[in-house]
Amino acid sequence: MRRFKDFSFNGEFRDYQQRVLDNADHYLEDGKINIVAAPGSGKTILGLELIRRLNEPALILSPTVIIRQQWGARFIEYFLDREPDKEAYVSYHLKSPACITSVTYQTLHAAMERLKNKEEDEGEVSTDSDFEEFDLIN
Repeated sequence: MRRFKDFSFNGEFRDYQQRVLDNADHYLEDGKINIVAAPGSGKTILGLELIRRLNEPALILSPTVIIRQQWGARFIEYFLDREPDKEAYVSYHLKSPACITSVTYQTLHAAMERLKNKEEDEGEVSTDSDFEEFDLIN
């Protein structure tokens, strides 16, 4: 599988997106960046470009399934247009991470509860079999 540096955005950034990207190194000096903007303003594309520039796999947490899917769809549409095996770069499952792994908060919570139950070993086992034998930390 190729790395993020092998891809590029196949569109044109809006002026305010480009300003953020031009100053990204400065903003990321502490290893964090927060983007606050109105719906439809291009936060997803901006986030994907920042992830691409960091050149590391990313876990994206979203409040809904629709937004979870949006991250993958935008990455495929705007960064992988010429890649024949597009689906190999995006995952919607914690148990099978990819370059972009996009899940809901609820999925992470379920995995954390399974880990908590396993660590506490209190006889009451989680009924969420999706995370049986799953090592969230690894």
